[in-house]
Amino acid sequence: MLSKTPPMGFNTWNTFGENINEQLIKETADKMVELGLRDCGYEYLVIDDCWSKRERDPQTGKIVPDEEKFPNGMKAVSDYVHSKGLKFGMYSCAGTRTCADYPGSFDHEYLDAETFAEYGVDFLKYDFCYKPDSANGPLLYRKMGMALRACGRVGSVGCSDIDYKTQFALWCMFSSPLMLGGDLRCMNDFCLDLVKNERLIRINQDEESRPAFVATKSWNDKIVFAKLLSNNEIAILFVNFSESKCGVPFYFENIGISAASGYGLEMTDAFTGECIGVKKEFMQMHLEAHDCACFICKLKK
Repeated sequence: MLSKTPPMGFNTWNTFGENINEQLIKETADKMVELGLRDCGYEYLVIDDCWSKRERDPQTGKIVPDEEKFPNGMKAVSDYVHSKGLKFGMYSCAGTRTCADYPGSFDHEYLDAETFAEYGVDFLKYDFCYKPDSANGPLLYRKMGMALRACGRVGSVGCSDIDYKTQFALWCMFSSPLMLGGDLRCMNDFCLDLVKNERLIRINQDEESRPAFVATKSWNDKIVFAKLLSNNEIAILFVNFSESKCGVPFYFENIGISAASGYGLEMTDAFTGECIGVKKEFMQMHLEAHDCACFICKLKK
């Protein structure tokens, strides 16, 4: 099934790695609801690698959940996640082993898809490690896709606040899956407000899903991206990738708005919601190192 917009949710890997368990997943599900993330569209809670035992069951051939981490089994975890109005995701790999050296799904695609269906899995993150040289990569993904269809299931050191701000804005501009990876139980107010920002989410979830493109590039570290949105809107993102404060210029001509046209852009700050008026021909944003500025714009004379 092809999703019309990028998936939004939470994935365990970046913060927790192999240190996952049933209690963590339940507490994360609770936080996704309590913090209002579910109501903003973050609907998937995805368990990444290291959820299983190191070897398959010798009798059934199935991947077996680690009973120390998940003593009540994965169906119980899935049921809890679903009870919170969320969707449940899991992890496997197209190779013989996962990237963390647990059983992969190579040549077990249909059995594993049936297992995931028994758990009630809504989303599968499918990795690409330990692939035999003779195996065709695209074919392996098609095989798992067919296996999931056969089961009727769906088949994706810390930073400063400024770094997170720019990272999230880039995700939104490039229609990336919004899969949060931090510990939701201790997310600070800045990050929570950032990931719940309805204007940035609207850019990410725009129904046309057009990719962003470079509108102006000064050297390699001062870049302006533009993204065409539905409703005749345009998203503009200024990014200072450098290590010092500097100006990031933008030439309207580069996106087809010439000075002779008489048109400019009415610009609304995507972070604050403030309209800064109509700008024409050229503008420059002075930004701190790694910082960004993002606007949702409409053509105006």
